[in-house]
Amino acid sequence: MPNILIVEDNDVTAKFLESLLVQKGYQVKTLGDGTNISNEVKRFLPQLILMDIVLPNADGADVVEELQREEEFKDIPVIFLSAIIEQDDHKKNVISIHKRDYPALSKMVTTTELLETIKKSLRSRY
Repeated sequence: MPNILIVEDNDVTAKFLESLLVQKGYQVKTLGDGTNISNEVKRFLPQLILMDIVLPNADGADVVEELQREEEFKDIPVIFLSAIIEQDDHKKNVISIHKRDYPALSKMVTTTELLETIKKSLRSRY
């Protein structure tokens, strides 16, 4: 199963996401912020990143922009998660970085919809 990197500063949310994805057979690594993400991505080699938008020392979009600058990481799919996105609006939300659109979901998204978005993002890469 694919490796998924979770970048989430809320411990409860991070543990929930990790538990859900491990139950579904994914290999998971969790980071509490975007510091040194390039090194972590090199070590873990994720096929997808779940990225909180609001992090303690960085903006999630800035972290993804940093990753896009590196040729080996620029095609890794990212799904943004945030408490600041309205649940009813999550189907319309995307974050565009360098002409690439990434899904942006509310943290209140259903597990079914989150898992479907993950599968769709993984299929679009491979």
